[in-house]
Amino acid sequence: MTLRSRAGDATVAVVDAAVALAAAGSTDEVLEVAAEHARRLAGAGRVLITVPGGRYEVNGDRLDVAAESPAAVVPLRGSSGEPRGELRFWPDGDRRSAATLPAADQTMLAQLGRLIVLRLESTRLVEAEHRIAATLQHSLLPQALPKVPGAKIASRYRAGSREAEVGGDWYDAVVGPDGHLVLVVGDVVGKGVRAAAAMGQIRNALRAYVLEGFEPGEALARLNRLARTLGGRTIATVACLRFDPGSRRVRISSAGHPPPLAIDPGGPVRFLHREALGPPIGALAHVTFRTEEDVLPVGGRIVLYTDGVQKDLAAGVEAGLSRLVGEAAAPTADLDEQLDLLITRMAGRAPRDDVALLALEATEVNRLDLRLPADPRQLSGLRHRVDRFLLAHGVPEADATDLMVALSEAAANAIEHPVTPSHLMISVEVAVQPDEVLAIVRDTGRWRPSSDSRRRQRGRGLALIGVLTELSVDRSRRGTTVTLRRRLSGG
Repeated sequence: MTLRSRAGDATVAVVDAAVALAAAGSTDEVLEVAAEHARRLAGAGRVLITVPGGRYEVNGDRLDVAAESPAAVVPLRGSSGEPRGELRFWPDGDRRSAATLPAADQTMLAQLGRLIVLRLESTRLVEAEHRIAATLQHSLLPQALPKVPGAKIASRYRAGSREAEVGGDWYDAVVGPDGHLVLVVGDVVGKGVRAAAAMGQIRNALRAYVLEGFEPGEALARLNRLARTLGGRTIATVACLRFDPGSRRVRISSAGHPPPLAIDPGGPVRFLHREALGPPIGALAHVTFRTEEDVLPVGGRIVLYTDGVQKDLAAGVEAGLSRLVGEAAAPTADLDEQLDLLITRMAGRAPRDDVALLALEATEVNRLDLRLPADPRQLSGLRHRVDRFLLAHGVPEADATDLMVALSEAAANAIEHPVTPSHLMISVEVAVQPDEVLAIVRDTGRWRPSSDSRRRQRGRGLALIGVLTELSVDRSRRGTTVTLRRRLSGG
């Protein structure tokens, strides 16, 4: 092969490498692509690329290239000549060694080195921007959700799979001055630091309007006027919902956001509104946002979400919404399970876009009703749910601790002892009264006969419950009911 033809082949190889490097989306991908193309270009058996904070090694078809010293080293330098790493080459036995490459090939390797450094610098800038945007975005999400009697709340947030595309999705939950619960989900148009910063301004302004007591429609109207005064053009979609735990009345307004789902207990899944209630925030001046009203039955749920959860690029928006309704109809034990199901089935384990979900379930103001699988692994979740419920109702810590121990023991008995349950479930009811807490644990099976050791163990469990609470046990053919009553401190 002539020097000219070798040089032509090398030029094509460098161009191919440039295209592959441009498609690499992270530092690790850049190193992997660079090492493989450098090996092919040099005809080497082994190539090692090292840069500050990273390295990648690739071998050819032969694995016995154990020369202790590299045959050639190509330095990687930045635009001003500063060292940024190096490429090391080892020969591949029956091919020419990198140390004896013609001058044209050495030149091409130097060009490849410059391409690698440029792509690494670009990628690291993008990664740094992603880290800043992600940190800012996560810092503005609620660290904890409010606990309100008469309502359960759960949330999920998952960043998109492409690191350079951190967006402006957010959610918020605020208790207004009237004790009503306000839920907000929004999405600022754009990506990166600018979108995350705009999200922070929009989110904090809307929170302030809510805390001033403005209804959802008026709060969005004020937010729209503010957005049009911010630097640059800020466009965002927002859904704002106010829930009264006492009457279970819902008021919803929306600025171009996908409609929230309403899930009636044992009934259909529907959208809270079908028609647009207003344009996106910042799109038009002097906008009035309509408000729709609804009533959520006890056990009913509402799910607010950003469009990443229902975005179906192949089938379109309507198909995505229809699929979302179908997935939301699947029976789930609680809000956390429902949100996990939606985010996994709709957005996938690595969603293309950011996803935010915020859900509400209406409960009796002073009562918690749970049905759980008869599985010991459910006990941790049960304790967490009851603890939150007692905390929301202001039950003193000492009373709550004793109740949790007694209730956990009763639930463990209900899971362990029935030998022929008619349903593989247990039920737990907790009601807070002005001077006491009443808890009832039911199973539906016949308890197995006890050996002396098991009887003594069971006796100790019931004795512990009896020390911490007033205890009564009712056994029948339909199952066992354990009732716990705890007088509150000072009650």
